[in-house]
Amino acid sequence: MEHNIQDLGLIAGANLKRLLKEQQLTQEGFAEGYGVDVRTVRRWVKGNLYDLRQLQQIAAYFNIDVLAILS
Repeated sequence: MEHNIQDLGLIAGANLKRLLKEQQLTQEGFAEGYGVDVRTVRRWVKGNLYDLRQLQQIAAYFNIDVLAILS
C-alpha cells in the first residue's frame, strides 16, 4: 500500500490521539510534559505530523518504536 505524506500525517495524528487516550493524557497535559504549545499538539492530532525527527521524539516520549506511530 502506497501512502503520500498527507496520509502519513493523518495516520500519525490518529495514532498520537490513540496514545494520549491509552495513557489517559489530555492534549494539554501532553503538551506541558513534552514541552510544546497545546496548539501544536492539536495540529499534530489533526494530521499535521510529518517531521521524522519529531515522530522519533514522540515515540521516545511514549517509549515505543516510531513505526508504531506510522502504522
